[in-house]
Amino acid sequence: GRRYYVGRTSGKLSETAEEILQRRLSSHHREVAVLKVDAITSSYTAIRGREHLMYLKLKGAGRGTDQINPISPRNPRKNRYLLAAERMFGE
Repeated sequence: GRRYYVGRTSGKLSETAEEILQRRLSSHHREVAVLKVDAITSSYTAIRGREHLMYLKLKGAGRGTDQINPISPRNPRKNRYLLAAERMFGE
């Protein structure tokens, strides 16, 4: 079945999500056919947590690609990132 790679990217306030995705696609290190917006926020803390939560969700469902943890288990800010994501995105 289809497998998913989870990542985050950033852009300028003047850019649309589509423009940001197209730029990311053109410089992506993996062969990716489609990029899809999952969430948009100006909170770096929340988006770091969201990236990790989506990675865990897809990995647990057997649908994630072979990629490293977005947040290292040794990262002292890991719980802060996850809590911010849960507060902002409800997962």
